[in-house]
Amino acid sequence: PVPTKVLIPIIQNASCEDNDELQDRWSALLANAANPDSHPGVPPSLPEIHKQISSTDARFLDYLFEAALAKSYEDALQYGLCYDNTVKADLGTLQHLDSEYVALNGTRDGFSMTLENLTRLGLLIPRMIIRSVSDKQRVYTGEAAEEHFLFSVIAYNFVRACRKPSPSQEI
Repeated sequence: PVPTKVLIPIIQNASCEDNDELQDRWSALLANAANPDSHPGVPPSLPEIHKQISSTDARFLDYLFEAALAKSYEDALQYGLCYDNTVKADLGTLQHLDSEYVALNGTRDGFSMTLENLTRLGLLIPRMIIRSVSDKQRVYTGEAAEEHFLFSVIAYNFVRACRKPSPSQEI
């Protein structure tokens, strides 16, 4: 059975959803919550996150999820995405995310709002990466820093929980 703390928010929010794409995500969230084999399950935080995203946010998050998983195993280890989902994946710089958003949506309109919303919800984590230059035994840390964004563990679990269960996982 689906815990009441998860079931009630899903039913309430799904019944108010006008967007077909987000309605499908609510349906998948409920299906995964009802599936005892769903790993890591659906905690009460996921319906709360889902009710706060737009369809544009959801598409961009799905796109970033696929980009993170498309890396080879070695790259995944290098960039911090492990298959046990214990570490975060580096998605690149703000400029890189901006260009990916434009490629996906055909416009830059809404990028700042989407980025801030996904960051506010803890799905993307901003980090300043300071580039350093090594000269023999000394390391010089320059002023040049780039803001990178990491795909959080909760983002990984959220995207998975909002996708239709595979036939082998269906109840």
